[in-house]
Amino acid sequence: MTITIVSTRISTFEILNYICIHGAKSVPVIFIQHEQPDTVIEHGSEGWALQSSLITQSGDHFVRKTTPDSFLNTSLQSLLKELEVDSLIVCGFGCSYNAR
Repeated sequence: MTITIVSTRISTFEILNYICIHGAKSVPVIFIQHEQPDTVIEHGSEGWALQSSLITQSGDHFVRKTTPDSFLNTSLQSLLKELEVDSLIVCGFGCSYNAR
């Protein structure tokens, strides 16, 4: 699998631009959201929600995670297989911690 890291310091505008470009090309867009019970990022809380300027589409995918590893105890690997993904573009607010 090929992984392209767009940037570890990327603006919301740049993220939106990537989402729009790739969404228009029918490329799957996957949002990964970290959560932790009894904190400001508890699932369903305001702190957990995506930034309001990120506009999602009906075909977008969402993966919930509770560890720094987006694959550990999540549906990400099975989703990538189901979508037959062979390369990734990674961008986000905290990808510098996880992307290698």
